[in-house]
This record gives sequence, C-alpha cells and structure tokens, in this order.
Amino acid sequence: MQAFDNWCTALKNKQHCNAVDIFQRALSSEERISSELSKRFDAVLLDLLMYSDTNITHTALHLLMIHTSHKDLFYSTFENIQVIYSPRIETICQHLTKMIHELKGLAEMFEIWCELESEDDIKSANRVQEILHAIKGYLIKRNDDQTLSICSATLVDEEVQNLMRNLDAMTAFMTLQEALYDGGREELKPIVCDILKLCNELICLFVKTSETNQNVAFKYLEWFVERVDDNINSSMTIRTILEGNRGKLDLLGCFHCMIVIVLFSVL
Repeated sequence: MQAFDNWCTALKNKQHCNAVDIFQRALSSEERISSELSKRFDAVLLDLLMYSDTNITHTALHLLMIHTSHKDLFYSTFENIQVIYSPRIETICQHLTKMIHELKGLAEMFEIWCELESEDDIKSANRVQEILHAIKGYLIKRNDDQTLSICSATLVDEEVQNLMRNLDAMTAFMTLQEALYDGGREELKPIVCDILKLCNELICLFVKTSETNQNVAFKYLEWFVERVDDNINSSMTIRTILEGNRGKLDLLGCFHCMIVIVLFSVL
C-alpha cells in the first residue's frame, strides 16, 4: 500500500517512475522483512510462554498457533467461499435467504401456533409447508442427459446445496424439528408429522452426494437415530447422511452403530 501511495505521489508530481519496478522493490522488501520476522517471531513467542503471567502465556500461545498454522487458517476460511456468478444463482440466494430466515422465525414461535386450533395457527403451519416445498423446488433440477443410461429424470442442484450450507439451512431445519417435538407431546398431530417428513426429505436432498453437507448433518445423527420409529423419514435421512461416507460409523457408539447397520441392511 505504501508503494502504491509513493507511485501515485510521483505521478502527481509528474516524476518519471515505473510501476513494475516499484512493485518488485516492494515485494523484495516484504520478503526480507517477512523472512526476518518469521525467524525471530517464533523464538519471541516461545520465550513468552515461559512467563508466569497467565494472560501473557495464553495470548502468546494463541498467537503462536495462529502464526504456525496461518496457511491452514487461510485455506479453511476460503474453502467454502461460493462465488455467485450468475443472475440465476443471485436470485435463488436472495429467495433462500428470506425463506430460511422466515422458517427460523416460525420455528421459534411454534409455541404460539402449536395447538393448531385457530385459523392463524393453521395458516402458520401451511406457511411452513409452503416454504419447505419452495426450497425443495430450488434443490431439484431437471436431468438434461438424454442418453440411454439415464438413471433419473431429476438431479440435485449442487450450487443450491452449497448456497444452503453457506446460509446455515441445516440449523434452520433442526430448529424447526426440535421445536415441533418440544413440549413432551405423546402423539404428533398429522400436519406436524407432514412437516417433519417434508423437512427430512429436504435434508436428504441437502446432503445427497455431498460429503461436505453430510459432515454438517452428521452431528445431528443421534437425533434421527432416536426417532427411527416415529414415521417421519428418519431412517431415510440417516442412510442419506452416511451413504458413501460410512467411515463416520467409527464415530458412533456401539448401540447407535448397530441400529444404523440394521437400517442399511433393511432399506
């Protein structure tokens, strides 16, 4: 930035200067400074770790971890960045953002409309279903492959899967499901069951053939295992989360692992 400022100043003063030369000098200077700092920085931080002051040692350790793994932090930060490069994806992103936000709001207010007795209660439940159907419509795209080996007329839109992950859609889905189960109701009402089934269908589409999204959903796997007998498509959801990613079974307890194995053998 300083080199750029010097170049601009020189141009204003009508001095002859070469931008390429200025840039190369800046890079050379930066490399020397970075190399020298890198050699001394670790030593200084390691020395600070020997101090008895807890705040100093904690901060020094934190800086050392960041400094030694700055590349990993950089890559992990930019790994899931999604470039919105077309008007179509931009429009979908805007719609999904609004719908996911509204879905979270309806889930958080479920105690208000959970009785499903008044006209407004029914409208809220219907609105949840409308949102879920709309999101499902964005996730599915037509398969334009006209070869004889075509397996399905529809495919899951990978770009929309990525959008939903970046918009934290999985959290919205689970907030909704946990709200619908909250309150210790022994028997779920039919419309609630329909919402839960539809929500789990969406989760299946969200994670299908996407290991990254499977990993996002995996932390909720126990929730689905505990509800395999509730007739809300939990079994199908478990299978889709683990499909092609069965190494995750190593992270499950023995009891849950046995249930999952049985599900794979039955489905």
